[in-house]
Amino acid sequence: MHRDINPTGIVPDGPDLTGWVTPHGREQLGGQPFGDGAPPAPPKPAETVPVEHTPLAA
Repeated sequence: MHRDINPTGIVPDGPDLTGWVTPHGREQLGGQPFGDGAPPAPPKPAETVPVEHTPLAA
């Protein structure tokens, strides 16, 4: 066990995956990514991240 990163030794049981293969019914929401509506508008300039602060900018 890695006591340096998990000193208490508590390990979760993990997420309950039993429902992952059950039908979800998403096909009833519509055939487009945004249903029958329009995609959202672009973000406002005040809400965007400057390129120099974007980790993916090369």
